[in-house]
Amino acid sequence: MTQETVYYFQAAMPIIAFAASIVAGVGVYAAFKQLKANHDWNRRNAAMVEVMKTREQVIKALEKIDKHLKYTERDKNSPFSIDEIHAEICETKNGKLELTENGTELKRNIKIVLAQYEYLATGIQNKVFDEKTVADIVEGPMIRAFELFKPYIKHLRELHKSKEIYIELEKVVDRWEKTKKGAESSERKPTA
Repeated sequence: MTQETVYYFQAAMPIIAFAASIVAGVGVYAAFKQLKANHDWNRRNAAMVEVMKTREQVIKALEKIDKHLKYTERDKNSPFSIDEIHAEICETKNGKLELTENGTELKRNIKIVLAQYEYLATGIQNKVFDEKTVADIVEGPMIRAFELFKPYIKHLRELHKSKEIYIELEKVVDRWEKTKKGAESSERKPTA
């Protein structure tokens, strides 16, 4: 190699290094975009899988609830009162309310529905499940269950002295109801 070739090579090194840096930067950016796309797809897929599992359990529980409370006939704007629920799950013995055998099953099925929807809502709130995917599948049923059992949820919160009972479900339902009224966009939000 001649002295002149070495000189040109040394002069070109910063340009080559700069070009290599640009190529590496573009590669890192492309990898990041792919990773983000995979993350979003995984959240949507997880939402689909969990919603379908949850849906099966909720449908079975609602069938049992419907036998006692006529859930499917009930207007969403006419929530079940505590008295209605207590009349179905309890009987008075010696001046105290006690669960009946049918009441134990009804109470368990109400909790299954609310707990399954709380599970989905918690996944949404923690960005594990894609909110739009969950909403596309079960928004109506989740809102309906929350609204119909709102007095019961309030009763449980007071009984157990905890404002946190089904709180994630409440947050998601409130957001969806605002969205329905046009307060927010229904576009899928990018992953944070």
